[in-house]
Amino acid sequence: MKKLPARISQIESLWVAACEGSCSQEDLNTLYEAVHQLNGSGAAFGLAEVTASTHYLDSVVKNLLVHDRAPTPAERVKVLIELSVLKVFAVDLDTASPAVSSDSSIELRLEDSDLDGVFGDHEEAHADHAPTILIADDEAFLRTKIALSLRAEGFAVLEVNNGLKALNKARKHRPDVILMDVMMPLMDGLEATQFIREAESLQGIPIIIMTVHNRAEDVKRAFVCGITDYIVKPFRQDHLIERIKACLKRAESVGAR
Repeated sequence: MKKLPARISQIESLWVAACEGSCSQEDLNTLYEAVHQLNGSGAAFGLAEVTASTHYLDSVVKNLLVHDRAPTPAERVKVLIELSVLKVFAVDLDTASPAVSSDSSIELRLEDSDLDGVFGDHEEAHADHAPTILIADDEAFLRTKIALSLRAEGFAVLEVNNGLKALNKARKHRPDVILMDVMMPLMDGLEATQFIREAESLQGIPIIIMTVHNRAEDVKRAFVCGITDYIVKPFRQDHLIERIKACLKRAESVGAR
């Protein structure tokens, strides 16, 4: 486990070289071997999200070798996102931390240069008027992965790890959309949702619940509490982003009336 951060850094360096076209065939082979070994270790990490990340990396690099092609713009950024998320997990392992403190908040960003030329005009993607998304989830790994995906789409992101912090952060910043986990310490997501719905200054903010529970009674209870949408874990990042954009569009339509 101690070698994991170094292995991820090696993969990242080789990937950047491949994106710049300065990666030799031998380097590509080394890249694939490193990624393949990481993918083989993924299941041992004990997190489905980690396995999904390493599997994606393995499939992309293998495809580059098989078809002798360069990475696409989308692949360049997606791989950097996955590697950045894995770095967060690797640091946790390297420090032998048994759990993420309920008071901690891991925030990780791609370097600005990583997005240049991929999502169009860079300044526009990070404009001050970008919609703000508040993520409330006590699982640091998933929260960071979501945050990275949202920032890559041009959203501004706020992160908290329990319902009480979500309520306080919402009062302070009034985000455009709130992504709310259900099972969190201090205050769960449904209780936080009820408090948000009772606050006059927070009326109309879309709240998307993220949870592993998908029974009919769970869904009904969540909507009774005042949620806007419901997505079941594990989910694809692009599906979540579609839900967020749909909520923003509906909110804009209601506000224009």
